Amino acid sequence: MKSLCNAYSTSRGFHQRVISISLFGPKENQRFIMNQTLQYLHELIADMKKVYPGWILRIYHDTSIKQDIICPIECEHNDVDFCDINALTKLSDTNNYIPPRIWRFLPAGDELVDVMGSRDLDSPLVQREVDAVNEWLSTDKAWHVMRDSHFHLDAMLAGLWDFRPALDRTFSRQFLQKILNRTLITMYKKDGDQNFLRAYVWPHIQNNLIAHDSYTCNTTYGKNSVPWPSQRPTLNSTFNNCFVGCVRPCCVPYPWTLKECPLECRPKNHPDWLWC
Repeated sequence: MKSLCNAYSTSRGFHQRVISISLFGPKENQRFIMNQTLQYLHELIADMKKVYPGWILRIYHDTSIKQDIICPIECEHNDVDFCDINALTKLSDTNNYIPPRIWRFLPAGDELVDVMGSRDLDSPLVQREVDAVNEWLSTDKAWHVMRDSHFHLDAMLAGLWDFRPALDRTFSRQFLQKILNRTLITMYKKDGDQNFLRAYVWPHIQNNLIAHDSYTCNTTYGKNSVPWPSQRPTLNSTFNNCFVGCVRPCCVPYPWTLKECPLECRPKNHPDWLWC
């Protein structure tokens, strides 16, 4: 049985826990700057080692990421796997049309993976997030989504969801088949990843989901919401972009103010958590 990554990833065997990101170059991302990208990547690896020990970072990438970048990182970090989207033999020739932002979803269909999380390269991995993930893992729910800003207005953010394929291999296989469906998946190019999730995942997981939600717990898609288990880092009038999924640098002076969260979204024993 082969993983949806590479031979070394396959050799890791079953029961993998994976954080998954997409990393793509100027062909797909006009704002791509190699030095900035590598800085984000090194910071993300450091974060993962700190807050997700025992997990594996999978980096789904294109040909802009060369061996002179890959080799030093994989040699230094035995918990990082680079997955060349053009060399995924298990997917045959299907990988040349999957939109880059959706590459990171592939572990959801990997039979060697028990738990996976889809994340953004430029967002830090923080303890508040891990506290939420661990609370989800203590339940019997297969799906987990996070919303932690009043700008997080979509039901399912592409870089803030988790899935346990081990709890639902049937949907895991169906999910992969949707990604490999050329006619379907090419409708979701560029930033269509969230639209894909909204159309083909969200409607099917309502009875198998918890959502940690700071601001939209009382909306139509907030019915499975629970409060965050740990409090947001202290905020003041200038340090107000402290939220899970923020773009680096976080918790620094920022031009907009994070709103107080609705009382309904706060823990019942902590109505004083004004920002959840």
